[in-house]
Amino acid sequence: MKVLTQAFCTKLTTTNSLNTLVGGRFYNTSAPEQEVFPYVVFSFPQQTPTELLDTTVIEDCDVDFKLYSQQESSGQVYDMFDYLCLLLDDGSLSITGYTHVRLNRVSSQLQYYAEDRVWEYTVRYHVVCYKR
Repeated sequence: MKVLTQAFCTKLTTTNSLNTLVGGRFYNTSAPEQEVFPYVVFSFPQQTPTELLDTTVIEDCDVDFKLYSQQESSGQVYDMFDYLCLLLDDGSLSITGYTHVRLNRVSSQLQYYAEDRVWEYTVRYHVVCYKR
């Protein structure tokens, strides 16, 4: 859903601590090879549209954020996680043409890839949007 992608891009690239920390490096689905750390990749692994009898359309989807850092300690990736939560946990997301947007964090997992010396923090949000 293009408008959902645009809404997240707008939210992420406004003036905020996460945007400052990653230097504006947000990517949809994948980052360029040899990208400078830190950066964020977001994707929509699942999306289910539903139309109700009263012509209300419900978009029900998940969005995954992968936060990448190459610092020796996990401090930077934890900061990225905290800034993402500050930005999204309030549940406010403006999506053109949609009302009553609900945004909930449902899971998170931190991993360290020793061979590449990369921290990856995966955070999943569940989004439900209503359109009449």
